[in-house]
Order: sequence, then structure tokens, then C-alpha cells
Amino acid sequence: MSEAGLLVGTHVGTRYEVLQPLGSGGMATVYRVHDAVSSREWALKVMRAEICHDLAFQRRFKAEHRVLASLNHPGIPAVQELHLTPDGLPCFAMELVEGENLECSGDWDVKAIYALLGELMPILTHIHRQGLVHGDLKAENLMRTPEGSLKVMDFGLCGPTGVRHSGVEGTLTHL
Repeated sequence: MSEAGLLVGTHVGTRYEVLQPLGSGGMATVYRVHDAVSSREWALKVMRAEICHDLAFQRRFKAEHRVLASLNHPGIPAVQELHLTPDGLPCFAMELVEGENLECSGDWDVKAIYALLGELMPILTHIHRQGLVHGDLKAENLMRTPEGSLKVMDFGLCGPTGVRHSGVEGTLTHL
């Protein structure tokens, strides 16, 4: 079984049963979970074991949760409370966004790009009005749901506007 699949079949608290891994990134692995309280499926973002003891990553993970909890917008996934996995890894449940990221969408013509920007700008405006900047906006972090809605994903690098960082952050291929 892959490292990402190790939590499958376990429970997080009394509420979430881990069903399957959905994907993995630099800071976390995301799983599909069943919520016994709402009888809905959610996504569970679990901090990677190899970085969970790093205080900077812990702060960033908790900050992502706090940001998502503060941004109530249909174009941003809803989030639930922080938890710990049975192994003590920090995690939080968030809206399960079905669909595909825009990186998979193929070639774009100018008309399609303008249409996308028309959908994206109200979401970004909402984020910026809260004094925040996404920090890693790219096609891979934009999801199109089966119903046609656009969702902005992965707020791990989100932070206050006007703050300058001493290092380079973001996805290297997109900087």
C-alpha cells in the first residue's frame, strides 16, 4: 500500500471515515472521507508526516485552515474544524470539489480565457477584500465542477496583501 493509502479504512475522530486518497502535494495528502454526522463526503487534508514536526509548516497548515474558514464564498471550498489523525497528524475536512483542474483542460483560445477571468475575478476580489492574496494561483489550483462552477483551491501559500517574503514561494514552474 502506498504511503498516501495508509489512512484508508481508519477514522478521524468519531466523524470521518477515510475512503481513498485523492492527491498529494508538498505539504499534505488529501483523502475522500465519509462524514457520519452529515452523511456527506468531504475531502480531508492531512499534513505529511515528514514535515508535521516543523513549526513553520504547522503554522502554515493552521493558517490555511484559518483562511479557508474566514472566506465564505461559493468559489472557495467550505471548511470544517481542525482534527488529528489516529497517528497525530494535523488535518481538516473541507468541501469535496469534484471535477477537473484547469490544467487538464487543454488549449485555451482568447474567448475562453476572457470567460475564465470573468468567473475568477469575483473570487479573487473577495479574497483581496479580506486583505489576502492567494499566493499560488495557477491552472492546477482552479477546479471546474461537473455543474460548471469554478473553485479556487489550495490556500497553503495564502497570506496578507502587502507582505514581502525574503524567499521564493509558489510552484517553481509557474514563477
